[in-house]
Amino acid sequence: MKKINAFMVVLVGFLSCSKPDSPAAVQVVDPISRLESEAPELDFYGLPKKSATNIEVGDYVKVKLRITKLNGANLIVAAPVGKSATFHDLLNTDYEMYLASSSEPGKYLKVESLNLQLGENVFYIKPIVAGTFQLQLEEITKTFILKDPIIFNAVKITTSTTTGTDGNCGLKRWRHRDFYFSIDAGNQIYDNYLTDSKAAFGYSTSYDGASLQDVFAPKTNLKIIPTRNQCGDNPGVPGGGATIELFKTINGNKQIIAVYYGVAVN
Repeated sequence: MKKINAFMVVLVGFLSCSKPDSPAAVQVVDPISRLESEAPELDFYGLPKKSATNIEVGDYVKVKLRITKLNGANLIVAAPVGKSATFHDLLNTDYEMYLASSSEPGKYLKVESLNLQLGENVFYIKPIVAGTFQLQLEEITKTFILKDPIIFNAVKITTSTTTGTDGNCGLKRWRHRDFYFSIDAGNQIYDNYLTDSKAAFGYSTSYDGASLQDVFAPKTNLKIIPTRNQCGDNPGVPGGGATIELFKTINGNKQIIAVYYGVAVN
């Protein structure tokens, strides 16, 4: 009897963070090994500012899976196993699955299962919550389970601004605006992308010609740039988006975790 190992993604950059424990693999036996595949990959071709380290909630993550052997059938129909929110593997609760539209470029068609054929197969995963994802697929007849999970992290970034008044500036009042961001990396036990008891975490930002560096903490409102002041009217909210870099320091060595580009400030 053989285990069918057909679905594993190795994420460059993910190894710099703690890897969560994997769920117990379901063992399925079959008299003939009729399915073999190469390790699939997350494909960010054409997206120079996107990588496996800076996936955000709402991104369409392209997955390429090449089937190299498929005996006794033209294709198999695979669907998510979906066991627990702990591993963010519940379809339409933790993530959604899509295929690219063949008739409308740039659009995606939501699906509940995948037809995997011999050769290259492409589909998309859209995380809808923050966390560390461990996803598994199985043939819908449950003859085979593609037991090795695809593992990635997705964060949710929120931004906000606040305004206030200070002292007088002639006949008017000084007004100020503060710019904040917060990053949520998940609430489950294995959501450990931005936690490391041996490290000190920090961040640096750039936005509208200004920059700032400070200590980072998840799910905390942190300043994007220093406070802006203006006499009379509240300082405006510039467009263009912010760049946020997260890093950690261990024994004096700085390691960049992720860089998020074009973060909308509102």
